[in-house]
Order: sequence, then C-alpha cells, then structure tokens
Amino acid sequence: MPLRAQYVEAGTYMGFANYKGELNGQRVLFNQSGPAMGVYSRLNYSRFLAAKASLTYGHIQGTDAVAADQHLRMRNLNFRSDILELAVTGEFNLVPFAIREHKTASPYLFAGLSVFHFNPEGEFKGQWYELRDLGTEGQMMYGEPYSLWQVAVPFGFGFKFNLSYQANFGFEVGFRKTFTDYLDDVSGAYPDFMELWEYDEMAAMLSYRTPELTGEYGDNPAGEMRGDPQTNDMYLFMGMTLSVNLTDRYGLDFDPKYEQFKRKYNDEELLRRQKIKEHQRKRRQALKERRKRLKRIAKERRRAHKKKELEPPVKKRTK
Repeated sequence: MPLRAQYVEAGTYMGFANYKGELNGQRVLFNQSGPAMGVYSRLNYSRFLAAKASLTYGHIQGTDAVAADQHLRMRNLNFRSDILELAVTGEFNLVPFAIREHKTASPYLFAGLSVFHFNPEGEFKGQWYELRDLGTEGQMMYGEPYSLWQVAVPFGFGFKFNLSYQANFGFEVGFRKTFTDYLDDVSGAYPDFMELWEYDEMAAMLSYRTPELTGEYGDNPAGEMRGDPQTNDMYLFMGMTLSVNLTDRYGLDFDPKYEQFKRKYNDEELLRRQKIKEHQRKRRQALKERRKRLKRIAKERRRAHKKKELEPPVKKRTK
C-alpha cells in the first residue's frame, strides 16, 4: 500500500472492565463489572494491518459473597482496584478495510504488550484499606510485597466499520494475560494469624475474615491455602470505540473527499507548495524568455552573416 494511502485515527473507548481470579471463582462474572474508558490512536498501515496505542482506565472488583461454593463464601474476602494501562497492539483485519475502496467494515484480531498499574483495596466496616501495604499474606513480615506496576499481554478481537469519511465506530473485547496473581491481593497461603496480629491488627483482620461470619476465630489458619498460586489473574476490557480520521502529508490531503479534515499545518504546507510552484513557474518563464532571446540573437547573426556573403567584394584601388 503506498504511503499516501496510510492515515491515522484518534478515538475514545467506553465500556466495562472485569477480571478473572480467586474472588470470582476463576471465571468472569458480568454482575461484578466496573466501568472502563480510554483514548487511543490507530495507524491504518494497509488494508489488513494497523497499529494502535491506547491509554485505558478500568475498575475491577470481586467478592466471595456471590460465590457458588460455600467454602469460598466462608472465606469472606473482597477487593476493588483501579487499573491504568498503557498498551501498544497490532491489528490484523480478517477482510480488507479501505475507505477509498468502499471496504468499510471488518472484524479484526489484535495482540500486543502493555504496562499497567493496580492497587487492590479491601472493605472493612464501610472503610476501604490498601491491601498491598498491609501485607495480608505476611509479605511485610516474611518477604517482599508485590509490585503495583506489572506487564501484561493484551489480545482479543473486535469489529469496526466506517460511518463516513469523518468517523468510525466499533466494538472490542480484549483480554489481558498478566504475570501476577495479586490483582485481588489473594494468591498463596494464610500467614500465622497471631504473628500477623502482633505485627498489624488491621492486616490480620483483612487476611482472615471467616470469624466475621462465624463469630469466633477458631483454629489458627496458618499454612492453609488462601488462594491458588498456580494460576495468575487476568483482566479484560470490553466496549465500544468511536474515532475520527486525521490527515497527514502523505495520505488524505491528496483526496478532495478529505478536504474538510485539513488542519492548520496542512494549510501552511499547501501555501508553501504554492509558493514553490509559483517560483518554479517564474523560473521556467524566465528560461523560456532567455531561450527566445538567444534564438533571436542567433537568427539576427545568421542574417547578418548571410547578407555579408551576398555583398560583392570591394576592389582595392591600385596606385
């Protein structure tokens, strides 16, 4: 595809965020979805290939209170977390997508790489606490707390179609494979409850919450599995996209259908090109006049030389 056929979109994203982990039974529960929104820029490189950079915010949450398993409900944990993600993905259109060729709709697949920030919080008696800093699995006592900045692999599918030469609409479902099991602050085993209580009472209360339902602490749960460290958490975004087509010096400027999208720098570029064309026109005109003048001089010289040849020779006088 020639350079002039490439163009850029700028758009926004609105939808829902969800997650899969310990606090929803390792499945996506749509009644636990939170809002998601973002902005993105897409370079349509060819009819089949595109690249996209995006910044997305999402809110995820989970609770044992809605678990189908009685054992999980008795665990009685909950969390919420905001996610801020910066992603770069490549897209492959399953059918050609080209506005100028009237191919204006296409399903697509995408994959890429992202960096995201999260910070799980737990609710206790109407107040929310940042769980990572408490170390609910004994991280502050036995080891290092997990990082709130992580890398993920986005992948998914979508569908896009062109509304007009100005705008595009679509929807997208994107999964994020993470390399952490702490989106919900639940991964390994219970720490020693008494040791954690001595270290931080709030950390102990948010680590082992079964007594809130039973009314008694019972046996120390130290060493019992609190989560599933063999399976990392996952989050996803799903929603609608809306974008506008932008111009660039190689692409849409050359098509009169995109005249209304020209930006200021395009007008300046057009003026610069007009000045160059005017300068070239004047130079061509000057060269043309110079050639005419040289031809006229050469013609006059030839006439003068021919006239001189036709004149009779002048006889020299003898003394």
